[in-house]
Amino acid sequence: MVTTIYSKYYLSDDQIESLVECGFTTKVNWYIQNMTTNQFVNYGQILGNGERVKGNKPLNLTFPDGVFNPGDEVKAGVGKWDVMDPNGKHCQQAVFFYIADNGVAIPCKYKELPSQNGGIIPQMPADYVPPVAAQSTTTQATLPQVKSECTCTYNKVSDYVACVIHEYEPHSCLDGCSDMDPEDPENPDMMCMYCKHHKELFIKG
Repeated sequence: MVTTIYSKYYLSDDQIESLVECGFTTKVNWYIQNMTTNQFVNYGQILGNGERVKGNKPLNLTFPDGVFNPGDEVKAGVGKWDVMDPNGKHCQQAVFFYIADNGVAIPCKYKELPSQNGGIIPQMPADYVPPVAAQSTTTQATLPQVKSECTCTYNKVSDYVACVIHEYEPHSCLDGCSDMDPEDPENPDMMCMYCKHHKELFIKG
């Protein structure tokens, strides 16, 4: 039962740059979460070279049998809603899927998921055009070199990096991470706490 996770929508280069400028470098690559099991899918390891798909590229990933089960609810996302690009758009994309009995991932809105809609199974959209060919390898985003306009106060917290940026909530890492420990966190904002390659950062005076 193979399953293709596909979305034609993605972030622009300007939106990726806006995320980096505000320190959200862990948000520039797509993540996939099985909402039924509350686990993140390490698709880089499953499908390719261990890296994740760039946030400024569309998703088109075909998974082998056993990764998803019929009835699973799946989310694919990238970016951060709180960050706005120069055009005033939110720097976030998210798409939801219901896995049908034949393994087909039915795209739908969050409110159309059975868990949110009284158990009603969504139907495949009439205008849905399946992808021509799914990619077999992934590529992590190359972060643009930008001069940050954020004034940050850095604090060493536990064994990971925290950054307080103005009114934004503390988040967990300044350098992008894709190589995760087996036990994935439940909150995407805290993903880098579990990164094998996190960096400690001490108080900056």
